[in-house]
Amino acid sequence: MLLLIMGCVLIVVTFGILQLLLIMKTYKLEKASYIAELRHAIVDHLRVPVETLHSSAVDAVIKVVKSDQKEQHDIGEVIRAQLYHDQLKLRSEFSKTIRKVPELSQVNYLLSYPYIVLRHHNKVDTIVSSKKQALLEIAGMHIPEKSRLLISDGTQITSFDKIAADGQATKYTLEISIAQYTDSAAWQSQVSGRMLVSFLSAAFLVILIVLVLFSILAALLRQKKIADIKTDFSNNITHELKTPISTAGIILKTLSIIDPVKDKVLFKEQLSALEKQHYKITRTVDWVLESAMTIPAPFLAEEIHVSEWLNELIGSRPDAGHQLSVECNPDDRINSNQTLLTSILGNLLDNAVKYSSAGTKIIARFYVDKQVNVFEVEDGGTAIPIKFREHLFDKFYRIPEQEYLHSVKGLGLGLYLSQRNAIALGGQLRYMESADGGNCFQLTIRKNAI
Repeated sequence: MLLLIMGCVLIVVTFGILQLLLIMKTYKLEKASYIAELRHAIVDHLRVPVETLHSSAVDAVIKVVKSDQKEQHDIGEVIRAQLYHDQLKLRSEFSKTIRKVPELSQVNYLLSYPYIVLRHHNKVDTIVSSKKQALLEIAGMHIPEKSRLLISDGTQITSFDKIAADGQATKYTLEISIAQYTDSAAWQSQVSGRMLVSFLSAAFLVILIVLVLFSILAALLRQKKIADIKTDFSNNITHELKTPISTAGIILKTLSIIDPVKDKVLFKEQLSALEKQHYKITRTVDWVLESAMTIPAPFLAEEIHVSEWLNELIGSRPDAGHQLSVECNPDDRINSNQTLLTSILGNLLDNAVKYSSAGTKIIARFYVDKQVNVFEVEDGGTAIPIKFREHLFDKFYRIPEQEYLHSVKGLGLGLYLSQRNAIALGGQLRYMESADGGNCFQLTIRKNAI
């Protein structure tokens, strides 16, 4: 059984891992597809506005480089200020264009220059760098660095001449890096939305596999429990029948060799013992047959003198060294079926005797609570553990002591049949823990229920 459980767990884990790998692969494909769509949208709708902005930016940078401002100020900051001044109108128009593009309406878009490099006379001057300064944002929305998703990048090189005061021309090469970003949170939500069906399908399949395996495992456990109960029942009924039959055989052999006239006392003892064994066999067979009946046999109500009947019931129990007593009003009488009540109370008293040690006090009690007749069988033994109480009245159930091994033999039918007879009488049989920590079985029957 342990191997079966481990196998089921392994199947679920393996299937879950495969589903996770499939989702991750699908996620990557959806991400690539989404980025490709954004790139196509940028090319189709923003190519001209981007070129216009870039041309303006190149002019602004060249204008700053040709001026004398770079000698007096941080040229990067000067370029930023110049771009902001020259492209104010272009950026406003660019933002309007972005909002008209369906693919970009749900995401933040940013056009930026990560770095600008100026080359002349084999010298390289990095005048703008995102590694040392804040990213130079040309147009679009500001996106925090951790949330940027690169859509496209490239480098554009432009050459120009700067004329010095003496008329000498110096050749410059301007290298501008162009990068376009979107907000990662936005694309993640877009991709996740596209994959919602895939997520739900994968989750449904995993849950379905778990439920199927759980159902199979539960069915196997039920079958194992039934098989164990059948084995336990077979062993118990074999004991319950074989022991009295063997004893009866021994008694019969004894009776065959003794003289009933000379040994009257021994003869009566053997007859009494034979009668007890006959009672055990009859009771066992009756229990098995009664448990197989789906409809209780019809019965009639009769007047019962409760005190006399309970005392007779107590007196018929075998003496196992217990202290049996009756608590009831001597004049109490009820209308019910004595046979069914004897079966119920007799079984409860037998259980109290069997499952408690010698000297334990056992009380058979009767009282009337409003319009309800109440019978109780209470013993001073050890209370039944809470985890077993809900199954006490189940068919064939016996409180396990050690993996279906029991020191006291039985069929697990007594309480089941007692509950069924109680219901037939219009009552209910329930278990409760007594005030002193022992056991108490209570039978309640409404007056005039039958």
